[in-house]
Amino acid sequence: MATRTSHLHAAGLRLALALALAMLVGSAYLAAPVIFAKAPSRELAGGIAAAVFARAYLLAGLFLLAAGAFAWRAGERARGFWLAWLLAALLVLALGAGFAPAIAAMQAKLAAAGGMQALAADDPLRRRFALLHGGASLIHLAASIALAWLIVRRG
Repeated sequence: MATRTSHLHAAGLRLALALALAMLVGSAYLAAPVIFAKAPSRELAGGIAAAVFARAYLLAGLFLLAAGAFAWRAGERARGFWLAWLLAALLVLALGAGFAPAIAAMQAKLAAAGGMQALAADDPLRRRFALLHGGASLIHLAASIALAWLIVRRG
């Protein structure tokens, strides 16, 4: 019975990690390009993408919590696993609680200024948005890599 339970915990762990990764990959590399290709304006596309990312980060965070619970129950004690899990969890938290609201606030400022196209190429607002967006993209990629590493490691 203990072996069956440990197999279920291990399977739950792999599934939760895979679902967390799917939230990140699906939102950034599947949904966002389609949204920007099909929406009538970049501002509308940005607003829709922001809503998709907010939900994806929330779900990824919940799946990471579930993965942590499954790992604990499965008896995972490897320090490398927990460091990578913590890194992924913190990165998702930074995206959902830090970058996403900051980008949304910046989008509101851009809309009030007439949109990104109305701004000069060297406008400080445009540069701040690019910096925020670029930082979020790098953190999103790092979280995806950490999750992929966890999935491969758990094989």
